[in-house]
Amino acid sequence: MKKRFIFQTIFAFMLILLVSCEKEEQVTSVDLLMPINTGNSWTFRHTYYNLNEETIDTSKIEIGEKVTIEGISCYASVGDYPNNAKFIVGNDETGNFVSYGGISDVDSIFMPSIEFKRDALVGDKWNYTSISLNWDEGTFEQDLLPVKCISVDTLITTPKGSFHCKGYEVSRFLGEDEDIFRYYLALNLGIVRMELYENGRLFSFDELIEYHLNK
Repeated sequence: MKKRFIFQTIFAFMLILLVSCEKEEQVTSVDLLMPINTGNSWTFRHTYYNLNEETIDTSKIEIGEKVTIEGISCYASVGDYPNNAKFIVGNDETGNFVSYGGISDVDSIFMPSIEFKRDALVGDKWNYTSISLNWDEGTFEQDLLPVKCISVDTLITTPKGSFHCKGYEVSRFLGEDEDIFRYYLALNLGIVRMELYENGRLFSFDELIEYHLNK
């Protein structure tokens, strides 16, 4: 087991179960990149390549119970992680997808940072503070990663159907190695497809096969 469990890597491989934050008094009526409510879920067919062999399984993102952290109402992740570790993310008042940090029995970090901008145009770039989990300790670390909008209306076809999506690319370097994560999100639906490239080669991808959204 790797000691350092990177949030994007979780998205690409393990699909960590997401959480969301919003201020108690905030009422959001704008379109959202990732609609959040208790019970919302997205199921994906996960395909990855290892030693030229293709392996397929399924994974699920599910929104859990509501909690309050530093005066902010959040939805806790559903999953079994060391020291009850959970990530917190959400939407701001303009519908951006925001990473807020993480909490566990032994550590907490609160670092609001926009990961995906709803109104980004092709070529727009910004930096995003990624929160990662030290798996053995249940503590958190942060990394500043570059994000780029790569499309504003790409038709993505999945086993669940075809969706008009915005595309985003997140880059991460480990020494001389580069990982590229690409995410395609449909407004008011959420993630439709995810791709991970290692040194320019497609390593894995996830396709939406089912979802459930509570109103």
